Amino acid sequence: MNTFFGIALVVLGLAFVAIGQDAPQDDTKALIANLASSNYKVREAADRQLRERPAAEAALREAMRAFDFETLRRASEILEHLERRCVSELHAAVEAGRVDQILDQVNSWPKGKYEEEVWPALRKFAATVLQKHEKLGGEKLIGEDLRKLWAYRGGRRTLLRTEKITRATKAAFDEQFLLWAQAVDLDDLTEPDVPQNGLHGCLAIITSGSVRGNPSVFGASVILSRGDFEISRGGSLSGSLVICAGDVTLDAVFECLIIARGEVSCGVVQGSRIISGKKVDHDPAKNSIITENDPNPLGFIRWSDAPKDKEKAATKSK
Repeated sequence: MNTFFGIALVVLGLAFVAIGQDAPQDDTKALIANLASSNYKVREAADRQLRERPAAEAALREAMRAFDFETLRRASEILEHLERRCVSELHAAVEAGRVDQILDQVNSWPKGKYEEEVWPALRKFAATVLQKHEKLGGEKLIGEDLRKLWAYRGGRRTLLRTEKITRATKAAFDEQFLLWAQAVDLDDLTEPDVPQNGLHGCLAIITSGSVRGNPSVFGASVILSRGDFEISRGGSLSGSLVICAGDVTLDAVFECLIIARGEVSCGVVQGSRIISGKKVDHDPAKNSIITENDPNPLGFIRWSDAPKDKEKAATKSK
């Protein structure tokens, strides 16, 4: 009797698979086997579930040895999808304005894989932020040099990716740089006892750490930083976009858009917009917009830890 019921259950289980039921969620091998099913619905269900399983990569590569064309084709497409998952997740974070997710994606980006995709995503994010700023009554604050550089698709741009970028980092003078690092420290770049490199007027900086430098480094730059942003020795910033998850410290701001989750400390502010999640300590501003205690800058930027009960943002136009 027990044997009879056991056989019946096996037959019933096979029947469910035959009419298009999904394989168990924890059975990757069964899902891969279903890629060769004669039932289209079963193949599609297995394909869909495997695309959501990064851990299935090794088993899928093993399946690439199969002689079945359908398994080969689908396994190849799923592997490509999994490998490009970082790209799709980066673009999703860009669309949603989630700075922390953008930085997390870039920080964990697979070395040597689709790195060229980071540049257009960062361009799109910067362009969207500038458009939101202008729609909310802001002037075209960002310098024309920056606009031209980011609009121009030609020219030679160099992706410089390393753990830390310093004044000793080797770089040519005739290139536009996208700096990608865990930390950027370019202070004292023009000291006479230190050989100069080409990291002047960096086109873009994206880092999971802090950014520190002197005035000669930053001009017409886009800076996206999880840590603090500081320009030393009484430095000023002009024609740039800064989105910083930490604090921002500098002496003067001209024609910039600065968005910080932390505090912003600066002196002269002219023709700029500054948005802080905390407070802005500044000298009298001219033709500028200053916003404090804003957890959702421009109605677009979203910080992962922004409290929902934050006090209402206070905006001052000067």
